Amino acid sequence: MERFCRAGQSGIERWDWKAYRPRGQDCGERGYERGFEEADETITQSNSSDRKILVVAETEVNPTENRERVKEALTSLFHGQVEFRGEPDNYGSARLEGKGNEALARFRMILQRDRIRAAGRAQLFKGLEGNRIVVFLNKQVAYAGHISFSAPEGESPLGPIRLMIESDDAVWVIDWLTGGRDQPAWRQKRSVDSSRIEPQI
Repeated sequence: MERFCRAGQSGIERWDWKAYRPRGQDCGERGYERGFEEADETITQSNSSDRKILVVAETEVNPTENRERVKEALTSLFHGQVEFRGEPDNYGSARLEGKGNEALARFRMILQRDRIRAAGRAQLFKGLEGNRIVVFLNKQVAYAGHISFSAPEGESPLGPIRLMIESDDAVWVIDWLTGGRDQPAWRQKRSVDSSRIEPQI
């Protein structure tokens, strides 16, 4: 069971929704349920400074999938309203939409809890274009309350979750999600560059 509790791990042999649901203390001391409590606490502790943030997470729904489990995969990572398109027992899609940094509170907590902030930061910057960030996540791993970034096709057998974050300050959002909020990326780079300047005599 331990292998299902680590984000980004490959080589999972079967795609059983139940296999991904963590039980008891299988996912470490902090645990899945306690993690959600921590995420809820961060909502009131964080300050968006009036920045506009739109979060959209969407995924395909296959005829063999349980819609409630697909919904839970989305809400395990994000806060927001979920809507389904298409008829049950047929191909369709699920879309979660949320606003403000509270929509990303759980996502932020999981990045910190699973100690993948550096990897997450690299993926988020890779998906940054203008005021929009687009990345893809493994749906089955999301159902277990963990984060595994994936390619748009081929790596998530039931189809990935497409995450789109739009903000008037997308770099700030990445810094906030990955622990660099107090020192934005451009300032960190400037600090590194200035440290390389040799003093003049």
